[in-house]
Amino acid sequence: MKSQLRRVMVGNVAYAIEINHAYPLTEGWQSSLQNACRAHPAAVVWDDLLVRKRRGFRPEAFRLVWPTPDKLFYPQVDHAGRCAVRADFVDDEKPGATSRALLKIIDQGQPIDFSSGILRFTRSVKSSVYNPIASPPAPSARADKISVIVNYRDQPELMEACLESLASQRCRSRLEVLLIDNQSSPESLERIASSAARLLSAKAEVRHIRYDKPFNKSAQDNLGVETASGDVTVMMNNDAALTHPDTLQTICDWAATPGVASAGPLFTGAGGRLVSSGVFIRPPSKSGHTIIRENELATFASTVHYSAGSSFGCAAVSKAAWTTVGPLDTETFRSQYNDADVFIRALRMGLKHVYVGTVSCHHEPGRSEARTKQHIQDLLSRLMERHPDAVQYAGTDPDLIKYGALPRFESAKANAWMKLVQKTRQLSRLARTIGARI
Repeated sequence: MKSQLRRVMVGNVAYAIEINHAYPLTEGWQSSLQNACRAHPAAVVWDDLLVRKRRGFRPEAFRLVWPTPDKLFYPQVDHAGRCAVRADFVDDEKPGATSRALLKIIDQGQPIDFSSGILRFTRSVKSSVYNPIASPPAPSARADKISVIVNYRDQPELMEACLESLASQRCRSRLEVLLIDNQSSPESLERIASSAARLLSAKAEVRHIRYDKPFNKSAQDNLGVETASGDVTVMMNNDAALTHPDTLQTICDWAATPGVASAGPLFTGAGGRLVSSGVFIRPPSKSGHTIIRENELATFASTVHYSAGSSFGCAAVSKAAWTTVGPLDTETFRSQYNDADVFIRALRMGLKHVYVGTVSCHHEPGRSEARTKQHIQDLLSRLMERHPDAVQYAGTDPDLIKYGALPRFESAKANAWMKLVQKTRQLSRLARTIGARI
């Protein structure tokens, strides 16, 4: 199979692009590329324009924004057609030449820029152009002893499912499980203690801790970490269940890796629905503030990459990182966004968070406590007031952003399709307006 390399001159420097003509770039992409390469970086990576059907048959367009250079993520995915690399880094013209060159550039620490002005139209997030080229990396460290913290108040059925999932794990490290009770009934305490003894006594040391105060997840997690004897601690909700036999060991080994603040798995919900493929930070819109939330992008959910954080619904943190970053805030963020506060503090200190898409955990958000939209919004506002610099950590995850003005492409076929998308949007808006007036 012959590679399809195009070359673009920027001054006296040649840049190579490997792209199938079936996937057109936007009109005027060469001028945009020349402008993006004016400072002659070793490579430029750009986003894609994706069209998929949502809400029935109505198509919508999204920009897939690629993460900043990530030594974990970049080797796993074929970058052909989504990057331009200086020709002096390209060793051959076989398929995958630009992807191999990009990896060389990353290894050498050469500058890589990002541009949103050069879009490639791929039609669907399930497009066959997203081909893996390597297996996800394995952690280089090994946790010596793992401490799992599970907070609970009653709900013995949830606790039994959680404990069963821990019992099914393949652990090479020593294991202790700390069950922190928050004012449960005597009947629940007896049933949960019995389940823990039956399920875990053969593979883990089980410790029961009492927290006899009003619910405060941050304070309960802090108590658990202070009591834990493992070099890696896992914060785990009582309504979470590990669904891959190597989840616990894998995220803990990643957390034990020097320079890593936390590691978390892929989260699924009912029917295997993707709940989270990491955490991302997005720059503010004109009318809003910086956003931090769970990523629901399925495209690269099975990869391993750096992210903005790891949800404490199930996340591993080393004792060393915890000591460096500090405990959870027990006053401002007693529950929601308590982990996000830690994420940003860790990023500011130069530590990294790892999303591990090769292992999984079942967790439906919000099952274990009441939430209101206004309360969550107020907490997010307070989080961003505390961390006005959070926006600088945007770009650590692949991100899918709804696209407004639809561009023109160099392909007549692509333009015809995008015109159809635009007309469909207009008809949809008209139908909503008419419906509101009736």
